[in-house]
Amino acid sequence: MKTLLSPHPRAAGAAVILTALLAAGCGSGATHRSDRPAAAATATTLTAAGTAAHRQASARKGTTVYAVARATPQRSHPPRIAAGRVLRTFAGTGPGTLGSVSEKTSVVIEWHATAPHVQLLTGPGFLLVDSHARTGRITLARGSYTRLRISTPQAWTIELRVAG
Repeated sequence: MKTLLSPHPRAAGAAVILTALLAAGCGSGATHRSDRPAAAATATTLTAAGTAAHRQASARKGTTVYAVARATPQRSHPPRIAAGRVLRTFAGTGPGTLGSVSEKTSVVIEWHATAPHVQLLTGPGFLLVDSHARTGRITLARGSYTRLRISTPQAWTIELRVAG
């Protein structure tokens, strides 16, 4: 009786070869090493200390051994925004109005809030910041921004800084 748990040996071999071809990126147009075998009977993870000895022993038997490395995905971090001296400071509690800002060069807006949701909007309703972080920075391009508003439920501080 053939089930998914005990497949036919030829089907298992075909699955291993197909998996190896897909993992190698067959047909992707990318540059790959072509001296690797199409499939290996088993995958082996080797430590740095045992790698050379294991390869030598396997080479004597005529078996090709590859070390398997696993990379842990790293969390993407936003780029750091450099900021210089403080030009203006605004502070308040709850929703508030900052007024208009007109700068001839780009500036950095830095916010600090006690609640984790901060929104910064212009008069026409353009959303500049929609953040769930309590602190952060954005670079604001030069120009005029009329009737800036902040929306957050608790205390906040906004600083306009020289872009650096």
